[in-house]
Amino acid sequence: MWWPISSTKSKVVTTEQFDGEHLDLSYADFSVMDDHARACPPEEEESIARLSWYLTSPFLGDQVAQLRSIFAWMAANISYDHASLVPGQRKDQSPESVLRNKVAVCAGFANLYDNIARYANLGVRQASGLARGAGYEIGADKVGGEHAWNVVNINGEELFIDSTWGAGHSDENGVYHQVMDPWWFLLSPKRMIYTHFPDNPREQFLDPPISKDAFRRLPCRRGHSWIMGIRPMIGTNVMKANDDYFEVQIRVKKEGAKKTFLAGKLVWEGSPEMLPAACHWTRDNGKYFVMTMKGFCPGPGSGRLLVLALPLVDANDGSGGCGGGESKNPLTYKIVNNGSGANFQPLVAEYPVPGFSTSVLEPLTAQVQRGVRQKVRVQVYNVAHDARPALVLMKDMDYRNSETMREVEPGVFEVEKVLVAGEYSIGQRLGMQYQFVGRFSAV
Repeated sequence: MWWPISSTKSKVVTTEQFDGEHLDLSYADFSVMDDHARACPPEEEESIARLSWYLTSPFLGDQVAQLRSIFAWMAANISYDHASLVPGQRKDQSPESVLRNKVAVCAGFANLYDNIARYANLGVRQASGLARGAGYEIGADKVGGEHAWNVVNINGEELFIDSTWGAGHSDENGVYHQVMDPWWFLLSPKRMIYTHFPDNPREQFLDPPISKDAFRRLPCRRGHSWIMGIRPMIGTNVMKANDDYFEVQIRVKKEGAKKTFLAGKLVWEGSPEMLPAACHWTRDNGKYFVMTMKGFCPGPGSGRLLVLALPLVDANDGSGGCGGGESKNPLTYKIVNNGSGANFQPLVAEYPVPGFSTSVLEPLTAQVQRGVRQKVRVQVYNVAHDARPALVLMKDMDYRNSETMREVEPGVFEVEKVLVAGEYSIGQRLGMQYQFVGRFSAV
């Protein structure tokens, strides 16, 4: 069942200038503005007024292009000042100081963006509140850290700019990477509310605005959730496991599913390694596939379930394997376990194959009992027009010791047999070779 997410119940607040068409930048090409901003000569940075003229004058009459030029310049030139987070060490965050030193925390980013835009009369304002940034913990009493960003009205629509997060990010080791993230340029209120909670409820630009408790419960979504079409199905970010076992359902746009290999990783408190979670095709839901993330908790307590999307190589029609880029983490959930971990079991290893997507529905676990009848069941979906699924079950990776899996219903391939001890592989026949779909053992 799909439970509506609380923010979607609110309507976006617009002004009388709004013509009913929301700004859509999905196919916008900002390369001219970005290149111009990055080519800014040092002498044009001698004052905010001069910098503003350089960045915006080539795009007079185009508010979006002018705003983008400022955004791109800041991403290329202003770094996050981690040293200023130390008590007593914060530098001056005035726009003049930030321009001179080229480092800032969020207040300095917002100040400088506001001032550059003001010289061009772009109508930019500042906002502040809490944000789900570094140090944010799902389900904790503290819903986020203090943060600052900008707001602008474009044709009657209030949109958000976070030039701090747009300029770079820190990785899990605390290393800062200065690389522009365009997601944080002109975000709608219904997207911004998943990460930013303004001090002034009116600056949510939602009617009605959501409460802090509702913000705390909102699913932990990042930009790639929208970009890749991977969406939550329940309006909460904390899930309870039952005797060590958990399930979480998500929705995936069919077009997005053709381009990614979905996987899950469980980061458990006290565990030194990331544990795999299964991602099972559950049903076809029109434009979406419903997928279920499944797994076992290794002990009592809690952990984070990372929904990962790995880009596929040559994925225009769903073909190819992983390797087209780094994995993205569009959704994260907190898993709370009431069990002891005694039921924990490792899961079947799954792999992408060319031409279609697969889910190993049975078995779920990496080890099954030998000497009893075992059903091996695989769901095939997103089949490319020229792909022909031909799945087999092999023992000890020996294709001569393989058994063809029959298509027992559309997209479902199955074989049932008594398994002797050994390693088993589910493979897709590719000429005289096989590509692994999944692997498990009988013990």
